[in-house]
Amino acid sequence: MSESISNKQQLHEQCLTIALEQVSNLNAIMAELKDALGSESKSTAGDKHETGRAMIQLEQERAGHQLRQAEELLLSLQAINTLLLPAETIQLGSLAITDKGSFYISVGLGKITLDSKLYYAVSPTAPIAVALLGKRVGDIVPFNAQELIVQAIQ
Repeated sequence: MSESISNKQQLHEQCLTIALEQVSNLNAIMAELKDALGSESKSTAGDKHETGRAMIQLEQERAGHQLRQAEELLLSLQAINTLLLPAETIQLGSLAITDKGSFYISVGLGKITLDSKLYYAVSPTAPIAVALLGKRVGDIVPFNAQELIVQAIQ
C-alpha cells in the first residue's frame, strides 16, 4: 500500500473517531437531559418548576438537533471509500495537497493534525472545496485573493 493512501486512510480513521466521539457525547447529554427532566417532573415548585422544565426541553431540542447533524456527518464519512485509487481530479473523498495546505474533501470537521502534519477536513460544499473540486495536479486555483497550486491528489 502506498504511503499516500495509508495517510489518507489514517486521516479518514481520525475523522471517523472524531465523529463517533461527537455522537457518543451528544447521546450522553441527551440521557442526562432526560434524567433531569424526570427529576424536574417530580418537583412541585409551581412557576419555577415550569420554567425549569421548559429550559430542559429547549436544551433537549438543541442537543437533539446537534445529534442528528453528528449522525449525518458520521454516515457521510462512512460512505466514503478510501480504498479507491486517487482520481485524476479532486472529488469527494480526495485529499488535495496544495502549496497552501492539505484539504480532505469529506465532512466539515476543520483542522486535524496527523503525524505532526496539519490537514483540513472540509465539506464538499465549503467554499475551498467548491474551488478545488474538479481540479487536477498543476492547476492554479484562485481562492480568497490567493492562488493555490494543486501539488498532489490522494
